[in-house]
Amino acid sequence: MPVGADFPRSARITRAAEFGLVFAGRVRLSADRLALRLRIRPEPDVTSRLGMAISKRNAKTAVLRNRIKRLLRNRFRNLHHQLPSLDLVVQLRGPIKMDRTDGLADEFEQLIRRGCKRLDLPYPADARLPEPAELSSKDAN
Repeated sequence: MPVGADFPRSARITRAAEFGLVFAGRVRLSADRLALRLRIRPEPDVTSRLGMAISKRNAKTAVLRNRIKRLLRNRFRNLHHQLPSLDLVVQLRGPIKMDRTDGLADEFEQLIRRGCKRLDLPYPADARLPEPAELSSKDAN
């Protein structure tokens, strides 16, 4: 794991009230498979936080939901120290199957980039750190 690529509790949105604040905001972006909601955090010197709302309706099996969360969490883990102070909540736009998870992390990163641009916030060009393969050997099957 690259230096600084951790995912502490302080980098997660965990409470319903915190999710509610992000959902109440007006900034919503979507791509082919993902929707992203953003909120600028009132404290400017804190790291970004991620919340995931991956429903059983759109990802039928626990294995699939966990895979999606792992892919998105790994990408966020490598980005969050370089991002501006944001709260992000990611959702699936519709039903998804296991064979459509390739490229999901890239789609997520593009949504973050677009969100920063919409909010007139800096997004570092070299934000993505080199990372090991996103799939473990158990996912390859």
